[in-house]
Amino acid sequence: MSKPIVYIVHAVDVEGPMTETIDATFDRLRAYGLPNNITASKKNLSMIQKGEYPNLTGELSKTLKKIFNPHSLNYFNSWKEIDEMLDRCNSNEFRYKYIDSTGSPYKFSWFIYDHHEGFFDNPRYHDVGTHRIFDHYMDSFLKKNKHDDGIYWHYHASSMNGNALESNTCWTNHNFHENIIARRIIERKWYFSCFRAGLHLERNDLSWWLEMFSPFDFSARYTSDESIIKPGSDFDWRNCPERWGAWHPDWYDYRKEGNMKRWQFRCTDLWTYLNILNDEEVEDAFNQAELHGDSVLTYYNHDYRDMCFEIDEGYKVIQDVAKRHPDVEWKFVTAEQAAQYHLKLNPKRPKIKWELNDTILIVKTDIEIFGPQPFLAINEKGKYFRDNFTDEGNNTWVYEFRNINDLIAFGVAANSSSGLYNIIVHEMDKSHGIK
Repeated sequence: MSKPIVYIVHAVDVEGPMTETIDATFDRLRAYGLPNNITASKKNLSMIQKGEYPNLTGELSKTLKKIFNPHSLNYFNSWKEIDEMLDRCNSNEFRYKYIDSTGSPYKFSWFIYDHHEGFFDNPRYHDVGTHRIFDHYMDSFLKKNKHDDGIYWHYHASSMNGNALESNTCWTNHNFHENIIARRIIERKWYFSCFRAGLHLERNDLSWWLEMFSPFDFSARYTSDESIIKPGSDFDWRNCPERWGAWHPDWYDYRKEGNMKRWQFRCTDLWTYLNILNDEEVEDAFNQAELHGDSVLTYYNHDYRDMCFEIDEGYKVIQDVAKRHPDVEWKFVTAEQAAQYHLKLNPKRPKIKWELNDTILIVKTDIEIFGPQPFLAINEKGKYFRDNFTDEGNNTWVYEFRNINDLIAFGVAANSSSGLYNIIVHEMDKSHGIK
């Protein structure tokens, strides 16, 4: 009989360099209650971080010390700093320093984001533009991806006023997400099987959209400190199953277990001011593996801080808990691998066939795909968007182009239920396919 096993996923929200000025930091401090008469300065910030600012005592002092700790504010301001950190994380020395119980090296799942054109300002000085962050990673150490890391999609929905510091709880009041994926398919021949919502912010409309295209959702934020979750807050994941593993979401409450086809996984913080991966969370994952045969422990962080330090701290916790469970294996895997192993899925990649008869596009796949239809990406006179097929049955879909003379290119992407995808892209003077 095989040993119980904990599959461990490290999800990295890839957002590139960012800068927070001292004035911006004090704006946030004041939003948490810092008196307005305290001037913005590095000296005052240092005293606040130590809990030593005069006349600032009690709960407010503790809260500000916790949230604005030096590590949380130590952002990487440039690609040079991030690249240096990534070089360390991608080295064989680092990967094999943090091996799992099977002796396999550390593994990442990179959820890559675009600071897209839906934002009208850039107060944190992000690298803005579709493909900018994606290309930086894919043209550097992920070009060869020698450690077989996972590469997936992360997205922050922009607010209606375009304020980059404001969140948005509505997925359907813009279409920037579909514009980005349409461009990713046509221009980069890339698609995604796993997704993480920016700020863990998911509501029913996003849940329904994912149900069409993405089989694995790692957005459900969990923390052992439930006091930080407030009704209606951005990361309101109350009432989720208490499971380190997968469940089908409910059609009318994305947090509850239901009968959608998509699989939801919960995820905790590796190292943030709200939560640090702790003994209770890891112990729970090992206990569940003993009870059910396996579990999936997922934690996340960002690439704009020192991940090496955070990984080292989290690894110590995992090791300490593992010593108390000598009969439980623990293995670093990608998000996709975790889903496949945990759900006992047989990996299959759909084959896509297509034909264009005048204005009618016919698409067929050799196996059943995940969701009701493939993702249809269109470039019409430089405008990228998604449109809907009609379902003809027998894994066949049909679409009629309304402006065929304006059509520059189209792409079709589809996942299998096991998370393997295929893409075809056709330019009106030549075609490409992934076999």
